[in-house]
Amino acid sequence: MAVRTLVPTDSVEVGLLRNLANASGDKGHAVGTFGLCSALGIWHQMIEDCLSPDALKKRGLIRPDAVAPMMKSLFEGSSAYQYRLWLLLWLELWYRNWVDDAPAAI
Repeated sequence: MAVRTLVPTDSVEVGLLRNLANASGDKGHAVGTFGLCSALGIWHQMIEDCLSPDALKKRGLIRPDAVAPMMKSLFEGSSAYQYRLWLLLWLELWYRNWVDDAPAAI
């Protein structure tokens, strides 16, 4: 039986996580004091990919028109919606890992 892990295997993923961990300082969580905005350079492409209108429509859980203004605000430098976007990003990544690529039932 194969065991799925959350350990990143791609060198890009490892680099992103390492940079994000360094940005989070002593807080022990990624969004922390510095926020998603400070790490935006690292996450920009991933956010655009995971929370694009096409990706959101395909998933069918979240209205793209509700996310678009939050993303626009984030990319303009506001931290007003950083926690919501952080949660949406990880929800999409969770779905990609555990639902889209789910292992076969035992």
